[in-house]
Amino acid sequence: MVYLFIKGVHFYKYNALMPNNSDSVYIENYANIATCKQLEKECLRKLVVYRKNNNSIATDGMLHSEGNSEGKHIDYLLGCALFDTGHISRAIDYFDYLKGYFESDYLFNYYREFFSIVFGKV
Repeated sequence: MVYLFIKGVHFYKYNALMPNNSDSVYIENYANIATCKQLEKECLRKLVVYRKNNNSIATDGMLHSEGNSEGKHIDYLLGCALFDTGHISRAIDYFDYLKGYFESDYLFNYYREFFSIVFGKV
């Protein structure tokens, strides 16, 4: 847990004394963004370890990978996590690899549209 202080006063006490002030809004949202970034990095780490240790993924009976997808749902999440942690070129490689598998997925199309606009790719 992150303990935040503004002018020597704990963040939550400071916010209670001066509700909705710009320092409180800034600090609260900065802390939330930093926490999200930490979670994104941890998700990427876990996905990389899982994929590395599971080259051949059994998918029969799995909800998101029924049939012969060979773990492409994990690769899809890897692409999302790579993008969200700033590894854009690696994310593009993953999404190129996954063309034809997740065309109806909202996030897949969001990333593809972003890549198309910014990089003229995917």
